[in-house]
Amino acid sequence: MNPYMPLTAFVPDGEPRVFFHNGGERLFVYGSRDDRVTGYCGYGHDAWSAPVDNLTCWTHHGEIFNVRQIMDLGYGVMDDQHLGAPDCVYNPKTKKYYLYVFLGCGEPKTNNKVWVASSESPAGPFTDPKMCEWPHRGHGLAFDPAVLVDWDGKDINNLRVYAYWGFCKGNNFRAEIDSDDMRTVIEGTLHTPPPVPGSSNSYDEPGIPGFFEASSIRKVRDKYVFVYSGSPACILYYSYSDNPLGPWTPGGPIISNASSNMPGGNDHGGIIEVNGRWYINYHRPMPNNFNRMAAIEPVSVTVDENGQVIIPQVMMTSEGVEANGLFAFKRYSAAIVCAREGRFTISGHKRPADGMVEITDIASGSELGYLYFNFGDTPILNNAMTLKVNVKGLSDGVRIEVYMTDISETPQTFTGSKYKIGEIVVNKSDDFYDAFNTMDNTEGHPINLAGKRGIFLKVTHVSGGETCVIREIEFSV
Repeated sequence: MNPYMPLTAFVPDGEPRVFFHNGGERLFVYGSRDDRVTGYCGYGHDAWSAPVDNLTCWTHHGEIFNVRQIMDLGYGVMDDQHLGAPDCVYNPKTKKYYLYVFLGCGEPKTNNKVWVASSESPAGPFTDPKMCEWPHRGHGLAFDPAVLVDWDGKDINNLRVYAYWGFCKGNNFRAEIDSDDMRTVIEGTLHTPPPVPGSSNSYDEPGIPGFFEASSIRKVRDKYVFVYSGSPACILYYSYSDNPLGPWTPGGPIISNASSNMPGGNDHGGIIEVNGRWYINYHRPMPNNFNRMAAIEPVSVTVDENGQVIIPQVMMTSEGVEANGLFAFKRYSAAIVCAREGRFTISGHKRPADGMVEITDIASGSELGYLYFNFGDTPILNNAMTLKVNVKGLSDGVRIEVYMTDISETPQTFTGSKYKIGEIVVNKSDDFYDAFNTMDNTEGHPINLAGKRGIFLKVTHVSGGETCVIREIEFSV
């Protein structure tokens, strides 16, 4: 399900890593923590993990690093100092885990820097932070660190470590770093974008077009795959190379968090192979882009006979890792919506303690899309299924029309026919209540309500006035 963490967790910029912990392999995610609500990121980093054989069962390991650990050393001491996106790697040479963080604001010579802290466990805590003296150019920042430990598992002396960082076009850097201290740039290995011909202060790298931020690096067979946020920033792109420091070949987009008409925003994530299957971790924005939640989708990652790395673009879904569709007959937060027509707001900025993130500001005629539910193998007959919507009516005469869809005709954004299967009437109310109705074959749709289906809720008001606020949805038979 997406978002896959509890709806009280606002964890964007997630870097996925598989580490061995407590007797088994687990998928760890290291992301920012949107504490600030009206600004990006927050004051600490947490660790989350799930067993590799059950990516629906997430454990919160708590805070693993806090900005005070740097400020206590005399750096970045200022109000609202915070941490940017992290990454975490394991070095088998030192037998330690390394958490890389970005000190978010302040005087650039000491504050806009990457720091690295270490731990003997992927679940932290991470201690002994050290500044990484990594350069940046102009208005850019030593931003969004990504690190690759490159080793074939044989001779430890052949282990190499590479770092990637930067912000905005022309400010993407990479270098080999010392595998003992995990931060010192090895002389002669620093790579920067070349100047644009005829310009004294414009830089670009054709192999990484439109670079903005969100560096992420993985090795796929003998290829190096660089994932980043480009232009627009709501899209995660990839490039690949035979060498960890380039040159690079553009691959294309992997996912957009503005797919299916969602509002978009910035994005940051990475690819990971878990039990032989690849995934892209990314985040979804809320109304002001400062209240973001972690999401994940299966992707195909292959290297063809010509050495091309191929990652076809996928779209955002509600199902996430549950690729056969979410079990339809249980109660879900309406905030797992992943497609939109018209206007509505996912109100994460309200930060409800119970995680009841509401869908508010729903304009008449707007549609909320959920991709996908699985209704089982047996077709459901007319009037045999009920949909409940936990709702607060803002006016009388509000209608929620319910539509069923096939699987999208395109993999990048939802396209396809919708078939009306019922509607629910909502009247003005002082509080939330369950409005419901049975679903039927009101338009004689040609497909059975069975298997994997999309569901769209179209909210209308007879005069186009205020409609309703939606919290939860639930099908039952």
